[in-house]
Amino acid sequence: MALAHAQLGAPDDAVTLGHQALDSARVVDSVRHRAGDLTAFLTRRYPRHNAAEGLREHLAAVDAATRPALPAAGPSGS
Repeated sequence: MALAHAQLGAPDDAVTLGHQALDSARVVDSVRHRAGDLTAFLTRRYPRHNAAEGLREHLAAVDAATRPALPAAGPSGS
């Protein structure tokens, strides 16, 4: 729905819906991928729209929070 708003010329509505999707209790991969599509479209179509940058930062934060932590490097055993 957010991408449709962006395509119809309502980037503010698109950004609002994007933030709502990323604020949900459980953000699954498909939501993160669609948010990535949305931010890419907004960046291309509305390059001077500051709210799109905020959405991109929100997505990056969600991605970082959901990325599994790498295990600590242990002895190499050599």
